[in-house]
Amino acid sequence: MVTDMSATGSALTHFLVVEDNPGDALLLRQALEDASEAVAVHHVENGVQAYEFLGKRGRFADQATPDLIILDLKLPVISGHDILRTLRLDPAFARTPVVILSSSALGPDLATAKRNGATAYQVKPTVWADYAPVAARLLALAQAGRDQRT
Repeated sequence: MVTDMSATGSALTHFLVVEDNPGDALLLRQALEDASEAVAVHHVENGVQAYEFLGKRGRFADQATPDLIILDLKLPVISGHDILRTLRLDPAFARTPVVILSSSALGPDLATAKRNGATAYQVKPTVWADYAPVAARLLALAQAGRDQRT
């Protein structure tokens, strides 16, 4: 169960991870939780689940609105590029930071993500030690997004 406050009393930073690889999602969750006690990491495996989570439908009805969305590109059912385009057209999520976290370092993927409105593009780390700086960057981007909306 996710609560709205951490043990220290500060507001939680909510992340939505849209990632079909459970191992990658677990590593990212652990890195974020290691970086801050005041995080809640929510994970869905595909675009349909992402839309249900963001729309607070079905089993996701009581979930918090994410402060930052972490999006893989190579997803089943709906691609990360398509999800990003849809989010940027939705007034509720047009300004929510969306970070692409992909194994692809290809220029076309980066260019398409930028054109579709990604806040940042990060290639997935290949070793555990590289997750800490990624988590720190994600926390900073989430805080900047929260500051912009308040």
